[in-house]
Amino acid sequence: MNGYILDTSALSAYLNEQHPNHAAALAVVDALPVEAAKLVSVVTLAELDYGIRFAELQGSPRLAEYRQRLGIVRQYASLDLTRHTSDAYAELKVRLASQMQRKAGKKMRRWIEDWVEVGSGKRLQIDENDLWICAQAKERDLIVVTGDADIRQLASFDPDLKIVLTQT
Repeated sequence: MNGYILDTSALSAYLNEQHPNHAAALAVVDALPVEAAKLVSVVTLAELDYGIRFAELQGSPRLAEYRQRLGIVRQYASLDLTRHTSDAYAELKVRLASQMQRKAGKKMRRWIEDWVEVGSGKRLQIDENDLWICAQAKERDLIVVTGDADIRQLASFDPDLKIVLTQT
């Protein structure tokens, strides 16, 4: 592995001392090898920027705090989406679709937001942005650092995808 890609949930917990998973995220991120690259996807930057703009729309009193966190995140090297990312994304999504939906025994649905877990019947808690970040990790042989336990499902469908969870 060449390094780590820190996703939105991991960074949110890591940078917010009030977050319920802050201590766990702090322990995981601070334990990453010093010499390893720690990168942030442009998808994460977009999610955080959207969150600030949405909070602004709602008149949140915490805007300065959110902007400060985004400023810290922008200090990490960022990863752009490339045509190679699109190949990895398509491969990952079709693997997930074939495994999740074949087990369900129903007509395959196109949109990931419509997919449900076979055992529980609950909606799959993975979205398109998660897939893009994981595709970037696959493309560049990176480990995804996430606070989202549901993303671990993707690693079970793709042996090349490695996940480190920042919550207990």
